[in-house]
Amino acid sequence: MDKELRFLLSYLTSISSSPLRDYFTRLLQISTLLNLDKVDEVTFYWTNSSWRLNANEVKRILSLRVDFMVNDIRRLQL
Repeated sequence: MDKELRFLLSYLTSISSSPLRDYFTRLLQISTLLNLDKVDEVTFYWTNSSWRLNANEVKRILSLRVDFMVNDIRRLQL
C-alpha cells in the first residue's frame, strides 16, 4: 500500500502546479503505521520525524492491526 500511495503522489505531483505532499502527509504516515512489522518500530519513526498524527491517533491506527497486542500498543511511550 505504501508503494502505491507514493506512486499516486508522484503522479499527481507531476501533473499539478502546486505541491501536494503536505496534503498526503497524514495518509502516508497512516500507511507507514499499517506496514510496521512490530509495534515498537513506531518509536523509530515517531522520534525521527515531525508527525502530523498525534499519539492517540497513532495508537488508534495501530489497534486496527489484529496481529498487534493491545497491551503492547498501550505501553508505547509517544
